[in-house]
Amino acid sequence: MNINKYMGIHKALVDRGDYKCKVCDGGKYDCPGCGDQILTDEKRDDCCVCHGHLHITCTTCNGTGQHRNTGELLAEIAGLLLGDAMGAYLENKVSKLNGDGMDLIYHSDGDLDLNMYNDDVENTFEDYLAQAFIKLFDLCGHFNIKDLNILRSERNPNHVIANALLDLSSFVFTIYGIIKWPPIDPTGVIRTKIEWWLSDLLSFCEEHQIPIEKHIDARLQYEGIAV
Repeated sequence: MNINKYMGIHKALVDRGDYKCKVCDGGKYDCPGCGDQILTDEKRDDCCVCHGHLHITCTTCNGTGQHRNTGELLAEIAGLLLGDAMGAYLENKVSKLNGDGMDLIYHSDGDLDLNMYNDDVENTFEDYLAQAFIKLFDLCGHFNIKDLNILRSERNPNHVIANALLDLSSFVFTIYGIIKWPPIDPTGVIRTKIEWWLSDLLSFCEEHQIPIEKHIDARLQYEGIAV
């Protein structure tokens, strides 16, 4: 898999507005002191909060208009692995399409066949794994991490899938610890952890014959994320 082709996911999500600050909706917000009240200029000047300036800088995004909590991203990845993916596997909700079969979910013009995707792929074990990958690539962009070095790790092909997901999910809490108690080079340490996680999960997918790249590409098109 060409991992680096997905490094544009974060920018695509930012451009789409996924990171837009929900508090100020663009970098500023109405003064909480006078708000939308109809005030004369004189009374507005007397406002002890904005002193006549109806908008003040948002403290959530510091006026950038962009905000998303890193912990939120980590929680989403953990939820996809421990909750959604594991739940789908235990309920035998696996994709009906494997290998070249994933090529059948596209029309001749390359657009996704939504009916087939919804029936055969969406909300399956493989689909949730693909969503976890997308969130992880988003996390890479969040930390401005590029050019990952992915090495194939050795796994037991008979490794129980539920246990594998628990192992992989531990990476999320490791990164949380790095963020909460940062070392000298937190981004460098996080890069190493992400490379380990990707190497491990890619090997896991290969040994279980999961065409994860095709599932990622299908999910990206389904969500309208162009990279």
